[in-house]
Amino acid sequence: MKTYGDMNLDELIHLCSQKGFDLDDLVHDVKSEEASSINNRGLSSQIEFLKESFSLHHLKVLLMDLLNQE
Repeated sequence: MKTYGDMNLDELIHLCSQKGFDLDDLVHDVKSEEASSINNRGLSSQIEFLKESFSLHHLKVLLMDLLNQE
């Protein structure tokens, strides 16, 4: 029988799937670390990230909503 270290990625994924595992916590942790890194680099990094995540129109609407909260 193979150990986990002897398995390739596809085999590990298949085994996790068979056992009903999900990766919710891992994904959350990785994205949280990414968000923290972006936020720590300041407004220009935040804007660049948001430009990649939303259409320019949607980003404009989000920024206008933020400004209207003042």
